[in-house]
Amino acid sequence: MPTDLEKLVELQKVDLEVARLNAQLEAIPKTLARIDAQLAASRQRVEDARAAMKAGESAKRQYEQEVGSLQDKIAKFRSQSSSVKTNEQYKALLSEIAHAEGEIAGYEEKIIGVMLNADSLLAQLASAEAALKAESADVERKKTEANSEASAERAAAAQAQARSQELRRQVEETLLATYDRVRKSRGYAVAEVIEHRCTACQVMLRPQVMSHIRAAQEVVYCDSCGRLLYYVPEHNVKTAAANNTGISHQADREWMIVPSMC
Repeated sequence: MPTDLEKLVELQKVDLEVARLNAQLEAIPKTLARIDAQLAASRQRVEDARAAMKAGESAKRQYEQEVGSLQDKIAKFRSQSSSVKTNEQYKALLSEIAHAEGEIAGYEEKIIGVMLNADSLLAQLASAEAALKAESADVERKKTEANSEASAERAAAAQAQARSQELRRQVEETLLATYDRVRKSRGYAVAEVIEHRCTACQVMLRPQVMSHIRAAQEVVYCDSCGRLLYYVPEHNVKTAAANNTGISHQADREWMIVPSMC
């Protein structure tokens, strides 16, 4: 194959590697953000458990204050009962006392519910704090690994980019421009020929084109996709065997029935 084409084959491998490394580097911030989001969720579970416990304690104090106020009211009613003059007044005081005692029972039931729920919330808080501690350690490990990986990939990308520039300086300017144009529109610009086919678009090549490719005296383009074609004999075992036995007419006919495609 022509020397420039050999360099373009290597250049494409290097450029694809640069693209791969850059894509991985671009993905690292998203990975770190996802890791931070997981840790934030664990922190939020701890905060929610603490907030629930705080709300329960606040409610318990409020219920206890209500009970105290009702007990004061009952004591006042009972002190008044000794000075009432009619049965109606006495019955009214007893009714007020009974109503207050009923309210106290309701608040005491709520207090018991808060105390029982506090045990569950305490267990939830302990579990959330333990999970947060483990998650924090895991996040730090993952961040260290991600940053280490990013450093290695940046170094590899810089090295590959330097090699790309070195190869570009060695390729004829017009051919390099064609390489860049095709790669920009097709994703990659150089395609290997295997068994009479362009491996990029899978179109069967004409015998005359194959002859030029095997001769390696000029740069040959795929009539279908426009990529630069190269040929490696050891990758074409079947073709070589057919040529050695003189059985090439089948391939000569086959290209004519393959539909044109990109």
